[in-house]
This record gives sequence, C-alpha cells and structure tokens, in this order.
Amino acid sequence: RTARSSNKQKASEMIPVTSSKGRKQGIKSMFRVAVGAHNFRTTVDRSRLIIKNQFDANESLWNLLKFSGTTIQFIIFKPVTWICIALHYFGYFYLNHVRDTCAGQSTCWLDGVLDKYSFKFTDIGIFTTLVVFLFVSYNNMCYRILQRQYFSSQAIGGRITSIAMHFRGVLRTPSNRWNLQRLILAAQQTFYWNLHRNDAESHSYKPGDEGHPGTWDDLCQNSLIPENLLTAAEAACLRRYRGNKCNLLFAWFERDLRSMLHNPPPIGERGVALLPTASDKMQFERTLLDHVVTIKGQMASTNEVQHLKVPFSYYHLTYLLLLICLILLAYAFLFINNKQGNPLSLVIYPAVVVVLSGLQEQANKMSDPFGDDESDINTRALELAALDEARGLCFSPDPAARGA
Repeated sequence: RTARSSNKQKASEMIPVTSSKGRKQGIKSMFRVAVGAHNFRTTVDRSRLIIKNQFDANESLWNLLKFSGTTIQFIIFKPVTWICIALHYFGYFYLNHVRDTCAGQSTCWLDGVLDKYSFKFTDIGIFTTLVVFLFVSYNNMCYRILQRQYFSSQAIGGRITSIAMHFRGVLRTPSNRWNLQRLILAAQQTFYWNLHRNDAESHSYKPGDEGHPGTWDDLCQNSLIPENLLTAAEAACLRRYRGNKCNLLFAWFERDLRSMLHNPPPIGERGVALLPTASDKMQFERTLLDHVVTIKGQMASTNEVQHLKVPFSYYHLTYLLLLICLILLAYAFLFINNKQGNPLSLVIYPAVVVVLSGLQEQANKMSDPFGDDESDINTRALELAALDEARGLCFSPDPAARGA
C-alpha cells in the first residue's frame, strides 16, 4: 500500500510538457513509475555479492523484462531447442502446403494419413507425466547441491572470522594476530583457486584461457602476495609442494601457533599475557585447532560434492526423456483444431520448449554452483568478506578506555 501511494504521488508530481524533449522525459518517468523504483547496483557492489543475481520479487514487470541471469540466455544457444522448433514449423507449413494442393479435390491422401498416424495430447500423457516427475526430482536434487555448497562456503568464512575474533580477544599486538590469521586466509583462497582450476581443466581449459583461473604464480602475484597473505619465500615453497597446499598452510598455522604460545615473549613484548596459565594456553590452542579441523572438513565436503554432482545415468535419462517429449509434442501440436492445425501453435509450442528446456537448464546450473554465471556462488566475494573482517579484527584499534 505504501509503495502504491508513493507511485501515485510520483505520477501526480509530473509536470505537463509540450516540447518533444519534455514528452520523452515524461514517458521515461511514467515507465519508471510503472516498473517500480529499481535500485541499480554498480559493478563494484555486485562483485561483493555472494549471489550476484539478486532481485526483488515485488518488481514483477522489471523481472519479466530482465534477460541477464535467466535461463533463456543459455537456451537460445542449445541446438536441440532450435531443432525441435524447426521440426514443428516444417510440419505445420508442409501440411498447409499439402492441404492447399488438395483444395478442390474430393479426396486427398493426407486425410488417410492423418486418420492413421495422428494422435492427441492425451495419448502421450505418460511421457509428459514422467517428464514432470523426473524434473521435480532432478531440480530438487540439484538445488540441494547448491544449498549444501553455499552453506559450506559460508561456514568456512564464519570459522575464519571466529579465529580472528579469538586472536583479537587474546593476542595484544596486531602483528601477532595477523602473522597467524593470514595463513588461514591464504588457505581459503588457495582452496577456491584449486576448485576452479580442477573444474576448468575437466572442461579442457588451459592456463590463459578465459575460463581458467590461472597458475599458482598468477594467484600469488594477483592476490596472495599483494594482500600480504604470503611472502615470496612461502609462495615459492608452496609452488614446489606437490600435495594439497591447504594442508601445508594449516600445518604452518599450527606450528606458529604453538611456537607463539609456548615460547617466552621477546623483551618488552607483552605477547599472550591474557593467558596466564598453561591450562588457558592449552584450551586456547585446542579451540583454534578445532576451528581449523572444521574448516578442513568443510573444504573436503565441498570438494567431494563438486566432483560427485548428479549421476550421469540419471542426467542422461532425464535429458533423453525431455527430448522424446518435445518431439512428440511438436508432432501433436500439428493436429489440434480437429486435425486442421492452428497458427497459434507456432507461438505456443516454442513457449513449451522454452519452459521445459529452461527447467532442465536451471537444474544443470544448480548442480555446478561454482562458476562465472550470475546465479553461481561468487567465491571472490567470500574471500573478500573474510579478508576484510579479519583485517578489521586484527588491526583496528581499541578505544582508549579499554586499553591496548
């Protein structure tokens, strides 16, 4: 009600204009009122969103007019879509051509063919029912994959922030906090880089291609070293390491943590004075290592789900049944209107193809949530969110009343 009244107020405030330029501005204002006050996000704002394709469900007209982020932008590049539509168009115009040829004749061979080989929509009800059942199950399965990957990625960032909070509450100097925190942040960025690299190489992309995240040196030069997460020596050591680089970073974190807790602080450095007893230090160490173990578990879970996805046999069966159903519908639409056909089928059938193919394409996108599409999980936004939060907790000063 409030939005409706505000739109009326905006419309009432429009000034009548007579010039062509004024009329154009008035038309644009009326269109903005009809569409709704849409808040356009800049490129910088969108890059910080975990899911870039955000929308307001109340802006119905704007959402319908939007093309980016919809399944239509992927369907139009699918050959199957155009093949099915072309089959229906060919059948419709061919039957009309034969009917025109037989015009004025008492009998036509087409009538016998239609009586023998035509069928109704009810005759293929079993296929349409199976398509609906499999698509509901397939979309539900793929959405669970998207949901699990999203929650796991958010859990990793949450644990990293928890570690930074523990460092802020116990360690007095920013340097001590950051020297440990940076290794966890480097492990997060390394994990997502490795995830994108494996996915790109499984699609035959190579370093330098648009869909490839680059080599380890590219990651270090573009992100890890400029953001002070790794030194050049550490980056070179990790380059030579043949195993999982995240595990080595976690091992460095555990070693440096124990070294800082159990070695005496330098002269003039208060160090970890907020942990006066050995029991307090042990409890603090155990808490942080529990966070690290949880992060490793979330990373392993994300990696396993990314490789498992949907069984190929199930995907193949779903896609094959969709193709059969679309071909049968293309044939059945030729015999509507008492076997005479209807030109509206040239519009209705492509809409059916878009809807059914869109459901299948949307499920495919959800089963692979790490990518560059607007509906995918933006891993760079996750990295920046954890990085900004950790820097704030490590370096921001306390109020003077609370002490250093």
